[in-house]
Amino acid sequence: MGGQDARQALNSIIAGAAFDPAKWQVVCDALPFHVGGKSAVIIPFQQDTVKISAPHSENIQIGFKRYMEEGWYKEDVRARGLPAMNARGYITDKDCIDYDEVPKSPYYQDLLRPERYKWFVGMKFGHNEDSWVMSVQADIHRDPFTETEINNLLTFRQQLDTSVAIARELNFERLRGASEILEQQGKAVIALAADGRILLTSVRAEALMGDAITVVNGRLRAMHEANRRAFDHILFSLSSPGHAHGETAPPAVLFRKNGKPPLVVYACHLPERELGLFRSAAALLVFVDPEKSHNIPLELLMDYFGLTRTEARLALSFYEGVNAEQYAVRHQVSLATLRNQVQSVLRKTETHSKAELVAQLARVLSFR
Repeated sequence: MGGQDARQALNSIIAGAAFDPAKWQVVCDALPFHVGGKSAVIIPFQQDTVKISAPHSENIQIGFKRYMEEGWYKEDVRARGLPAMNARGYITDKDCIDYDEVPKSPYYQDLLRPERYKWFVGMKFGHNEDSWVMSVQADIHRDPFTETEINNLLTFRQQLDTSVAIARELNFERLRGASEILEQQGKAVIALAADGRILLTSVRAEALMGDAITVVNGRLRAMHEANRRAFDHILFSLSSPGHAHGETAPPAVLFRKNGKPPLVVYACHLPERELGLFRSAAALLVFVDPEKSHNIPLELLMDYFGLTRTEARLALSFYEGVNAEQYAVRHQVSLATLRNQVQSVLRKTETHSKAELVAQLARVLSFR
């Protein structure tokens, strides 16, 4: 196959990756050979969001695993060149390190040399916050990339830009459809990017946020000091490297000053394997409004937690925002008796406070 035909074939593979995330590894396998390289990896332009699942050539798998697991991504001297990459669209090693420093650099000698690598060229692609780096690594025995090889790499940028834009738009439409389904089920949803930016807010979520959450510079913030620690914790869980995709973080209870029952909010990582590398959102926040829970059957709580009917009624009352004094008056029980009932409910639900109880009930009831 001639040079032009091979280039067209690679552009076709890049175009197909917009619709099939598995093809990004094929891109990483094929592209280096068009520009004098050996291996490639696609990483976010903001390196603090690098994931071990980032697409990379098969022949760099061990080296990339070391890069992540040994923490070399935090010590990557090539990050020094990011301002230059932002300005002109690409960098090489000379933008990141004095060549005289290479023999003494742990990054080059302890990471790259054992893997038989040395020089690289990195090209930025994508748009604005959604920017990525195609990092192409050369074999240790060759010289730094030439101007011709760099220009060859740059010819693929337009197709990469287009494919990323298509992939993210397709994922956003899938996200919008999922949000609409959840909205129809009475659930309020906010979609967040990996860095915490708001990407999508459902109509119901906008209505619920009012007295508990506000938006500052495109990010969510608890309005009241009493809520801030719990809400910040749940947002932090979304960026925690140890938190697996598809898992749900412990919910937070957000108290409101407008007299309404507290909101319960929990976060769930979106499965990366389903949404692909260039997914538009990394996580969903789902809000539960206890005001809408009046039709919850007591039998559900009785069966799930082994509660008596009286205990289930007490638990549901707390979930709906009724305080202990109100409950005691409404059901004509003494506070001493009520305390005993509360302790029994907490024991059976394996919780230790009213806030934990509300969060536990939210976990069970929100997807019923």
